[in-house]
Amino acid sequence: MRRWSTGLPAEFVPKVFGDWAERQVPDARTIWAFRERLKQEGIHDFLFRQFNKHLEKSRFRANGGQIVDATFQEVPVQHNTPEEKQKIQETGEAPEEWTARKKAHKDVDARWTKKRNCLHYGYKNHINIDRRHKFIREYCVTSAQVHDSQCFTEMLNNRATSRKVWADSAYMSAANILEVEKKKLVPLINEKGHRGHTLTDAKKQENRQKSRIRCRVEHVFGLMNKVALGSRKIYTVGLVRAKVKVCFKNLAYNILRLTILMRPTGKLRTY
Repeated sequence: MRRWSTGLPAEFVPKVFGDWAERQVPDARTIWAFRERLKQEGIHDFLFRQFNKHLEKSRFRANGGQIVDATFQEVPVQHNTPEEKQKIQETGEAPEEWTARKKAHKDVDARWTKKRNCLHYGYKNHINIDRRHKFIREYCVTSAQVHDSQCFTEMLNNRATSRKVWADSAYMSAANILEVEKKKLVPLINEKGHRGHTLTDAKKQENRQKSRIRCRVEHVFGLMNKVALGSRKIYTVGLVRAKVKVCFKNLAYNILRLTILMRPTGKLRTY
């Protein structure tokens, strides 16, 4: 255990943080060991679900429909030889000649992908939020090269009070539309044009109307990545640990969102 460091001159700490600065808090190693134990026991997802049950039992039910989207969770780039990269891509496992120490520090699950001419390396955090309160109700973690639409149907929340589902054009496919309708939900997915089949003005207007609601999920990513919960890069090795890290990031966002909505303003805030 070690004392928490603010990075401020010692004389300013009591003025800014009061007695709280004198308390002992767990260091990074203790937190890592605790998170590792939760991973081994498989409790992290259980904690996320339990908090959502608490929300559903209170006045924060999944109201107004649901919005689905994904964001990148980047990890430090691995510097492997071309031969090592080929073996990892073919087998999905570390080369046999690597030592146990090297294997412990090499991520063989993260993948490269390209979006809007930008390269990303790591994983994806696929989320489903409710329209009204913007809580994360469902999530899925995959490597970065997995297309957004691959986790779409498994993240649909059947407990939502509204049957409407918003998503961007990446989720538009006949198979996804069919699955949504099978669940008796209403798909409000942005359409996309193709070469030789551009969208009409009416379709573009429909997309704008859908995007006015769908964009609420971008507020979630903005808060998670910039305001309070760190950057897009996570420092873990392997998909299993990435799932635990992202799970707690999503849970921390939900807790933070709850504190925002519970501010003593005299009424429920839904911005």
